[in-house]
Amino acid sequence: MAALDPLEIRSSIEELLSRYCRIVDCKDYDSLPEVFAPEVTIRVVIQDLQFHGIDPFKEFLNKTRQFSEDRMHLTSNLSLRIAEKEVRAFCYWQSTMTFKGIPIEEAGYYEMTSSIENEPLRFASFNIYHKYRVVSNVKSRKEVGFPGVEPKISEDNRIFRNLKDWF
Repeated sequence: MAALDPLEIRSSIEELLSRYCRIVDCKDYDSLPEVFAPEVTIRVVIQDLQFHGIDPFKEFLNKTRQFSEDRMHLTSNLSLRIAEKEVRAFCYWQSTMTFKGIPIEEAGYYEMTSSIENEPLRFASFNIYHKYRVVSNVKSRKEVGFPGVEPKISEDNRIFRNLKDWF
C-alpha cells in the first residue's frame, strides 16, 4: 500500500473511521478486526486503560454496552500526517446515547496510526480522548443510578469533566 497517494490514504482512513463508529454504534464487536490490526494498541485515556489486541478491547466494550442503549457517533475535521511507512490521523468525535431513557452527549478526539505497508489498511494504534460528557438531567441521573463520579456543573450546562471512574 506504500504507493497510495495522499487522497487515497485519506479516503481509506475516513472509511476505517466510519466503519469503527458503525461497529461500536451497532454493538457489532465481532467486526472490529475489519478496522484494527491484530496487534493494535487501544487506549481509553480518560480511564487510564490500555488494551493490547482486539479481544481485550472487545471484552471492555461488551462490559460497558449496558451504558449506551442507542449510541450514535459523528466524526469531523480529519487531519493526517503521512510519513514513509505510517500515517497518523486525528479527528474530533461526538456521540449521543441514552441511559435508562436519559439523553447523554459526549465528545472528544481520536488519535490513530496505521502502517502504510500493510494491506488492508487498519489501525495499529487508536487513542480515545474524552473532553466532556453532558447529561440532560442530573437529578434523573442520580435517580437511575448512572455510574460515575459527581459532575462538575458549569454555569450554562451540566458537564462531566472528571470521568476517570465513569465505568
